[in-house]
Amino acid sequence: MSRSKANRVKKSVEDGIRNKFYDIIIKALEECGEDYDVLKVPVSVDSNSKAYRIAVPTCDSERNEVTAIVSVNIVRQDNRREEEYDCYDEHERWLENCKRE
Repeated sequence: MSRSKANRVKKSVEDGIRNKFYDIIIKALEECGEDYDVLKVPVSVDSNSKAYRIAVPTCDSERNEVTAIVSVNIVRQDNRREEEYDCYDEHERWLENCKRE
């Protein structure tokens, strides 16, 4: 299998994982009891891709209109990175950061 074909397979697998999490998030927002508009929007302004993020128009505490953007990032091993990403280590680091406040 060529390298580009292998990368396409990985991308499609990653897209499947990402879309599964988007479906969970969208369902949770739709069922949370608030009347949110949950919109799929392109990942960037000039994108022609089918890839998307979630946009939720809402208001802040002062009733100003704002938009919350939700995106799901898939992190995989990268040969350029010295250490593999470890979400458990990152969680512990976040907990430590919270204790400092």
